[in-house]
Amino acid sequence: MKKTYKVIDEAGGVVQYTPFPEPNGTWINTIGDFDNGQGYYIRVYDETSLMMEETPGTKASVSFKGSSAITEYFEPVYQNNPYMPMHFILYTGGNLEAGDEIGIFDGEVCVGASVFDGNAENMSITVTSMDDPDSEVQDGYISGNDFEVRIWKAGTLYENVEPETFSGPETFTPLESYIGEITETITSVNDPAGFTAFNIYPNPASDAIKISITAEQATGANIGLYRMDGTLVKMLYNGDLTTGNQNFDADLNGLVSGLYLVKARLTGASESVIFEKIVIQ
Repeated sequence: MKKTYKVIDEAGGVVQYTPFPEPNGTWINTIGDFDNGQGYYIRVYDETSLMMEETPGTKASVSFKGSSAITEYFEPVYQNNPYMPMHFILYTGGNLEAGDEIGIFDGEVCVGASVFDGNAENMSITVTSMDDPDSEVQDGYISGNDFEVRIWKAGTLYENVEPETFSGPETFTPLESYIGEITETITSVNDPAGFTAFNIYPNPASDAIKISITAEQATGANIGLYRMDGTLVKMLYNGDLTTGNQNFDADLNGLVSGLYLVKARLTGASESVIFEKIVIQ
């Protein structure tokens, strides 16, 4: 596979060389064996010929290691097989533990997610899907848009995580791979600086909620209701906050039952974000 850059199957599985672990790196594989009748994308470094010989009715063996898991917190917006997938291969650098989740976002849309297996020598491989141009709603990333890495770790959401880049494009690019390392410079999105109180009741709720928020100083703010995949459902408030406590009523009529996030973001000189989960019945 000297000239092979990357192999991708229809489900988004990948075979690719990575620089981890140092110093020699390794090939990773989440495809397993190659199956007859299965379609593959194969990318090469330069012009070459590829040939696979096999006995009819057998599989062509590929002896590379891979892993996969289902996320519980992040919910990618796409369904079934990814369209024109881009892979995010991240070395955790010992900063994540088993069960921590990585979400890849295009704006507020989660376009891919994965679960770290807890092995510090392994990389987290996250498959993202491109937006289907025939779909009426955005169901994947937009080629050329900036991406954002988010982490769900021990019950806390971290936004705007900036990995150290090793290779690959730093915008969404179909069939490409971004390879980087998650460093210790992770800032929690649920940092209550600027807030002294943020409460939502009732919770669970049905047709309406009351939001009580106390700000340390006058500032601008927006409060939104989000699906767990990061999609904005409804802007509940967008305006100014005065110093001290204020309350807002929000109508929930017509919303589908499920788990949501209410996220409040200060928009003054020093931005701060806090959120609470709510259940709509």
